[in-house]
Amino acid sequence: KYRKDNKHKLNITNIEVRNYITKSNKKRKGIEILLLLLFIFSFFTPWIGLFGWVILTNYNKATDAEAFNYTYGSIIGIIIPLISFILGIKYSKEGIKCTKNIVIGIIMCSLIIMMCSMSLLNGMLNFEKNYSEINVYKKIIGIKLPKEAKYISIKWDESYLKNHISSTAKFKNERESDDFYNSIKTNNNWILHDDISTNLNNFVPSSLICMSKKDKCYYSVYINELNSYNEIPNETGDYHIKALMYDPDINTLKIEDFEYNYKK
Repeated sequence: KYRKDNKHKLNITNIEVRNYITKSNKKRKGIEILLLLLFIFSFFTPWIGLFGWVILTNYNKATDAEAFNYTYGSIIGIIIPLISFILGIKYSKEGIKCTKNIVIGIIMCSLIIMMCSMSLLNGMLNFEKNYSEINVYKKIIGIKLPKEAKYISIKWDESYLKNHISSTAKFKNERESDDFYNSIKTNNNWILHDDISTNLNNFVPSSLICMSKKDKCYYSVYINELNSYNEIPNETGDYHIKALMYDPDINTLKIEDFEYNYKK
């Protein structure tokens, strides 16, 4: 009788052990699949970070000169590789092979932190100037400027353009910005992007990117030697150019001041 009872107890124990092993195997398989997915999706996190950056710059209507102030928006991309790293540490101690999760977690987290740190670096390199400095372009602009603006001016040490200075004025007052834009639309020295000829486009730097629709941004190209707007020189030579663009969606005036060797 004792042996019979003991045998019965042993059978129940064996069933419980088998069930436990089966459940453990299923759980392990689920963990391995999760770790694999985290590893794969970690490769896409830099693009997720860029998306967060773009959303933040668009929300703040940032100019290209201000865009690097918002790279901290890239932090959204750190979530997946951080989870991959943490779980990789956790389950490697339980005997699951997941070194790749730890490695990719470290690499991608480091990359995203570097992207975010550009905000700090850009803050250290402050190119903001007194708004009154825009007065050197006041006559060329030819339109009454709003009273207040954040003004940034950069004189490039290295550029594909000679003696290149980039200036950006982001107007603060919405009503004055609208008045400025309405004046531009009725001024003959300013033209829409679609009205820029192929030859004239050679004098418009690629940095003058319209963030609004192309039928909203206005351009003006002034050549010192010709004392005229939006005209092509008749002779080969070096010309001093002031290329301007106004983007109404971000209330921003951009000016590219440079020398250009024109070959007819």
